[in-house]
Amino acid sequence: TGELMYRDINEDGRISSSDKTYIGDPNPLFTYGLTNTFSYKGFNLNIFLQGSVGNDIFNASKGDTEGMYDLKNQSVEVLKRWRTPGMITDVPKAGFNLQPSSYFVEDGSYLRIKDVSLSYNFNNSLLTRAGITRLQPFVTFSNLLTITGYSGMDPEVNQWGNNGAVQGIDWGTYPHSKTVVFGMNIEF
Repeated sequence: TGELMYRDINEDGRISSSDKTYIGDPNPLFTYGLTNTFSYKGFNLNIFLQGSVGNDIFNASKGDTEGMYDLKNQSVEVLKRWRTPGMITDVPKAGFNLQPSSYFVEDGSYLRIKDVSLSYNFNNSLLTRAGITRLQPFVTFSNLLTITGYSGMDPEVNQWGNNGAVQGIDWGTYPHSKTVVFGMNIEF
């Protein structure tokens, strides 16, 4: 009938509140980071990567954008929803079923290129005569690329700030901004 299917956890022949169980774990098996600096003929390239492995995210936004239970904008995923008997799809029919289930739990593992910075150190006698000991223009890119299987906007979520009690819940958390910064370091 196009509804989400539930498992009879206690095997009593019916689906009830007794079948509720814990699904998913917001705590990663491990988090990691890697930083490296490459230097060549006055150029410096700094790269910082970060990520996590093995954490789950409850994608509550998916319920809002695929639920079709009110007048909110919907995801294009709803175009794949179940409509007729015999139809094979992983998106349930339009309805009011927002019961938390494994349908909304996704792998939150990711690798993010957090920062990339490129700079150049000018070294010449003209600068020294002007009293400048260091002249270094730079450009820094933040949150350049995220590799993940998570379908939400950003796998690095924690609903309602830094509260550990609601870790791993994505209810429309705004993603980390991608930024580009141009600058100049000057020392006299």
